[in-house]
Amino acid sequence: MKVVQVIYSYLISKSDFQILSAPETASRDRRFAYRVYVDLLMNVLRLSGYKVGDNEPVAGIKLCDNKMAKSLMDDTDVKDIVLKYSGESSKYDDVLPVLYAKIVDSAAFKDYKKIVNPTIVDDITFWKTILYTIISGDADYIAASRRSEEFTTLGFRRGVSDFINTIADFSDSVYLLHQSRATLAASLDKAYDMYRQLMILPIAITNAAAERIENAKHKYLPTPEDLNPNTKFIDNEFVKRLECNSDIQDYIRTHSAVWADDYLTVGKLLRLIEESPFYQEYMDEPTRSEEADGRLWRDLFSHVVFQSDELENYFEAKSILWNDDLGVMGTFVLKSMRQIATADFPEEVALLPQFKDEEDARFGVELFNYVVDNEEEYRGYINRYVNTARWEADRIAMMDVIVLMTAIAEIINYPAIPTVVSINEYVEIAKYYSTIKSGQFVNGILFSVINYLKSQNIIPQDK
Repeated sequence: MKVVQVIYSYLISKSDFQILSAPETASRDRRFAYRVYVDLLMNVLRLSGYKVGDNEPVAGIKLCDNKMAKSLMDDTDVKDIVLKYSGESSKYDDVLPVLYAKIVDSAAFKDYKKIVNPTIVDDITFWKTILYTIISGDADYIAASRRSEEFTTLGFRRGVSDFINTIADFSDSVYLLHQSRATLAASLDKAYDMYRQLMILPIAITNAAAERIENAKHKYLPTPEDLNPNTKFIDNEFVKRLECNSDIQDYIRTHSAVWADDYLTVGKLLRLIEESPFYQEYMDEPTRSEEADGRLWRDLFSHVVFQSDELENYFEAKSILWNDDLGVMGTFVLKSMRQIATADFPEEVALLPQFKDEEDARFGVELFNYVVDNEEEYRGYINRYVNTARWEADRIAMMDVIVLMTAIAEIINYPAIPTVVSINEYVEIAKYYSTIKSGQFVNGILFSVINYLKSQNIIPQDK
């Protein structure tokens, strides 16, 4: 679910290289600006050591194995431009070796080479600097551009600016990708922190109840009930089991402010608990048992605390990364409560780990990467089975598409997960996040895609 959320946020925000198209009708300046733009595109690739169309790599020229140039070479629009215009770029053949020498001797290149593992953002920053400080003002490069009959100074400047803007826009998209991966990791950490906060919530609520009882004893005119209160709730044995648990103690030691700074929320939850039939029945029962004490808190969490607007509002106000986590984390909390309530040594019961193993820890980010890296391929599988009589492929709800692509990524790349498990999971996600008919739509498309993947031996027949 987390992966689907982050992929959705990333894909609706990202942009690939937005390669300019040739102007259909334009001024001489505009036409020449596009010619400069195309030349720069191909010359950056040639300076990076790539063969561009019929133009062989210039001998001895290869600035670096930069990711930006590789991304440009893989772009469909760039391939079309190379196919159409590469024959006209030979006028720069004698200029590129001289330009290469100037770039290699520049401070910008020397600083770039100091980066141990440059990212595509580093590559783009480097090329923007080179374009601004060397290429755009190089007399030899400009002289080569002047060989065009349509040369204009304004057109040249505009073409350079257009190309720099193209790679700068992509830089923003790459930054968004890094941010999305970081957000996914942080979101998973936040979800686990919610689980631990919920595990100590009964302690905070019990402490609030005990404090109120103690304050009532010191009122100006205390009632008999104030002086001799029913302490069954604050003496609950299950809460004492939580307090002695070593994992919970460790968490409280390092997160002492959790719930303590939110006494209003804790007070509201206490009032809801006291108004519930579970609390009333528990307090009216003359006998007590450890089983009843544990059952009380499981019932309170299931039917009162987890259903309350107060708890949901509390987590939403604390972090946007906590959206939609309460249901899943609530399941984990109830499981841990049951374990601690029935253990012979509750202090030794370990809280559930954030991940089952190393593979599980990698799963979320890996799944995100599979979808992002294979977006076009997975979208092709989906479009293959869209009933065009009822749907237009480009008008399917974006969330449905992302749910389907994520499901396909899981089915292809995680053979140990049964397809029926993947289908059920993503149908439920589609129902939750998208439209009323999304579950049925996702189920039908996935069924067809899975049969196709089996027919192509992309996934095993028995998966």
